[in-house]
Amino acid sequence: MLVTLVTILFALLTLASSGALSTRDSGLAGSGSGGVAAAASSLKCNPTSNHSPSALYLPLNEPTTNLSTGGRITEILEYAVVNYTAADLGISVHFPSLFFTFPLAPSGTFSASLSPQILNISGSGWTNGAHTSRSSIVPGGLQFPSGGQARMSTEKLAIQANVPYGNLTLEFRWMWNVTQSNGTVSKSPWTTPKSTYGGGVTLPSIFYPAQYISFLSGPANGQSITIGTNYTAQLGGPVGGRYFFLELENSVGHVVKAHANTIAANATTGNVTITIINYDKYLPPGKYLVHIHDVCGAILYNKQITAVFAPSASVTFYVQPALCGSITFNGTSFANITSSSFAPSTTPYLFTIPHCVGHSFKSWSDTGFLHLTSGGHLLVSYNGTFTVQYN
Repeated sequence: MLVTLVTILFALLTLASSGALSTRDSGLAGSGSGGVAAAASSLKCNPTSNHSPSALYLPLNEPTTNLSTGGRITEILEYAVVNYTAADLGISVHFPSLFFTFPLAPSGTFSASLSPQILNISGSGWTNGAHTSRSSIVPGGLQFPSGGQARMSTEKLAIQANVPYGNLTLEFRWMWNVTQSNGTVSKSPWTTPKSTYGGGVTLPSIFYPAQYISFLSGPANGQSITIGTNYTAQLGGPVGGRYFFLELENSVGHVVKAHANTIAANATTGNVTITIINYDKYLPPGKYLVHIHDVCGAILYNKQITAVFAPSASVTFYVQPALCGSITFNGTSFANITSSSFAPSTTPYLFTIPHCVGHSFKSWSDTGFLHLTSGGHLLVSYNGTFTVQYN
């Protein structure tokens, strides 16, 4: 299932992207016209080689001299419109949180961040960084490793703008400067904007921002959601006929579930959902992230949840044919079409199946949120059915 989904998604994004990055193309109309095929045929995406579309990750060599006690370190991000025209004036650019990180010697990091904000394009040329810079006095100073690399990142979240893909191209650059306590100043060069992905973690810094989609409602960050039920968020803006896909990511960064959603044509708001379970129909409790992607693959929102077990789960047992007897599950016998409640657990339940005189075993199967871990062991994460069939 995972391979199929990834294949479909890659094919979709390949259709949606033309490959080369141009600076003036008409995007998909905001009203939408119904479904993935329509979007893919007319939408201008960033090249599919960019594995985190419309996001930033830009490394930069660190200072070669340590920051003295009481010195100051400043990080500056600037952006500009590529091939600016008067039509770009006033476009709103929606920034997620920005993070500047400097590895330290012998270990650890120094980090500075900026909260999400909305900035309007005010003209041509580079901005002055007034709203996208951070300056900090460090009482204890900083010790940088030899050959270390700082980084500026949006942590895979997309920069968005209130225009369709292809109607706006932005470029980004950043630099740092350090001021020692004696007033000596040193500074880095600016990073060089690039439109191509060169591999590794560095991302293109010339791209189409994602079209802005508002997050109207949904579970609060960290909110508990029962395993086996749905995470649901309401999106607003130009969502009519649009395709979105959600991913569930575990604490070590592995995507354990993905689900596609297409919002009804002409809708101005719409719900997107994903079931809190993995591909194999079980899930251990814990912290997870829900990524909300648009049709071009950009991560619009990243929400943290806490997955928890329900107090109990209902399991229904089937024996076909019924005359073959009962399934023994967790020490109790269950005849055909009988149910009971069990506590969901990361420890599988033990079961045995009857020996049916005159019939040979054919198969067993599960539905819902049950998972056969091996012969005679069944994980229960939420409600489901367990069936044993004989020839």
